[in-house]
Amino acid sequence: MSISPFLNILVTMKQINKNIVLVLALVFASIYSYAAPLVLKGTIGKSTIYLEIEEEGPEYFGKYFYQKQLIDIPIQGKLINGVYKLNSYYEFSYGEEPLTETFTFSKKGTKYVGKWMKGSKQLPLSLSPVPVAELSPKKLQSNKQLSSLTLSGINLPKLNYFKLKGNDTLTMHEGVRIKRFTEITTGIEIMRIDSGLTKSKMDFVNAHLERMQIEFFFDMLDCSSYNGELADFGVNYSLGIINEDLFSMSFFNYYYCNGMPHPEEANYSYNLDLNSQKELKNTDYLSEYALASKDELTMFQKCLMNYFKKIVPELFDENTNEENSEMIGAECGYYMSELWEPSVNVCFTREGMQVIPYFSHMMAPCLEPEWAIIPYSELKGIIDEPYYSQLLKIKP
Repeated sequence: MSISPFLNILVTMKQINKNIVLVLALVFASIYSYAAPLVLKGTIGKSTIYLEIEEEGPEYFGKYFYQKQLIDIPIQGKLINGVYKLNSYYEFSYGEEPLTETFTFSKKGTKYVGKWMKGSKQLPLSLSPVPVAELSPKKLQSNKQLSSLTLSGINLPKLNYFKLKGNDTLTMHEGVRIKRFTEITTGIEIMRIDSGLTKSKMDFVNAHLERMQIEFFFDMLDCSSYNGELADFGVNYSLGIINEDLFSMSFFNYYYCNGMPHPEEANYSYNLDLNSQKELKNTDYLSEYALASKDELTMFQKCLMNYFKKIVPELFDENTNEENSEMIGAECGYYMSELWEPSVNVCFTREGMQVIPYFSHMMAPCLEPEWAIIPYSELKGIIDEPYYSQLLKIKP
């Protein structure tokens, strides 16, 4: 009899512990569902849209886009008594701000139905969860280079609308046949290799080129968000070396997104090792000697600056630049060693290694100096084997 109360206490404690575990599980489940975004597809009248909202405290924030435009429009609002009421909010820095769009809808079974209003215009709204197949774009499975993309929510089905049209004109570059493809919505053009390399290497390069074009596709659409129109966004590229060992090209990206105080530019390069099938970093082909320091400069910097001083001495003399401030290029400060650090962008060309120093928008005319190409014969000890031997084989 004396044991029974003790057993009752143990049973009670076990039940309390079970209840605590159950409560915690419900709390965590509630937190999870609270944080999960709502990703929907449907129609405003006859126009197909994708919409994504997520709860943040007492309000909901998200975005939606029309299938024909693919440009995100931000929305925010609240859920009151089971009814979602969301408003668009464009951010315009110039021009006339468009009318606010209002979404009012509630869940009916598996669907969300209601209305969309803009000024005096009103259309029926019908939404459903985005089909699972659209959240797993085929391109993510067919091109492993796209694994670096961090897509979620309605950006996943947006990838399904990345569509290309080819230019019928084929061009030759160092024995390699090139075809150009333009993305239909954004107008961004990037080449593909049509023939001239072994299939495995050609497929490797083209997978990277597709990834580049898709990244620009999303960059342009992101840049266009908040004002509902395609942004002033351009991509130009120049081909360097294309052979069985290396693929090299340089890019110039110009963009002016809503809310930016001025346009911006990005000038950079892209290099692939086709034998090991990897994207090259500077440290992959620069020697230990090149990275070693002497007198606070790396041997890489010394090599480049000593050569450039010989071909454009007037731009590498700080005193001369100060005295001749009106000289073309004097304002760029090319004599500054930090422009030529081992991390600088380079493009391998038939004439030599093109060096592409970074400059801010205010110094845009200084970008990609045409004289900043150093012959491979000058890079002995700077570029490591086997890359140095490969580059020496290239004839100007």
